[in-house]
Amino acid sequence: MNIIGEGLGDTTAVRFGCQPAASFTVLNDQEVLAVSPNLVTDVEIDATPGQLTTRTVGRFYYLPDSVLAGISPTSGPLSGGGTLTVTGRGLITTHRCALAPSLSPHRPSWTTRSP
Repeated sequence: MNIIGEGLGDTTAVRFGCQPAASFTVLNDQEVLAVSPNLVTDVEIDATPGQLTTRTVGRFYYLPDSVLAGISPTSGPLSGGGTLTVTGRGLITTHRCALAPSLSPHRPSWTTRSP
């Protein structure tokens, strides 16, 4: 994640809740790039610029991993235009779907529905 602000050039620590970042890189005085640790809860993000006290700079929300349960149907017309249903959990945050290249002139599109 990118932490953007002022006076971040001397950042000596980044924490996600009580856990240190898996790693972080100070890019410049206005930006720090941090890698989140493995956690299972939403947390506040704290940065310690230099020897100053730690300050909260935002919140980080962990989302469950997406799990693909199935697709239906498993085949369709070569001319395209059919509907493919993908089922699973954690798919509501899906922002991209890629299908293997085909001979069909149709471009795939999708609709996300939550139960």
